[in-house]
Amino acid sequence: FLDSEEDRWDYCLRAKRGLSDSSAPGGLSKDQMYLTGAMQILEERKTVDPCWLYCGKVSLADGKRLCEEQTARVADLKYPR
Repeated sequence: FLDSEEDRWDYCLRAKRGLSDSSAPGGLSKDQMYLTGAMQILEERKTVDPCWLYCGKVSLADGKRLCEEQTARVADLKYPR
C-alpha cells in the first residue's frame, strides 16, 4: 500500500499505459514480469552462472540449459567491470 495519493496515481498510469480504454479491466504486465525475473535471480544468486544472464531474453532455466548444451556461444564473452 502506498500512503501517497500521487504515488498511487502514478502506479495506475504506468499499469494502464498504452491501453486505448483505460477504464477496461487489465493492464500492462511487463513490469511485473521483470520484477518476477529479478527476484528469481536474487533468490538464486549464489548458484547463478553469469553466463546464463547473457543468453538473451530467456528464462533463467533456459539460459542455464543453453549454456550447458553449449548452444549459447560464450567462449569470448566479456563481462562488464
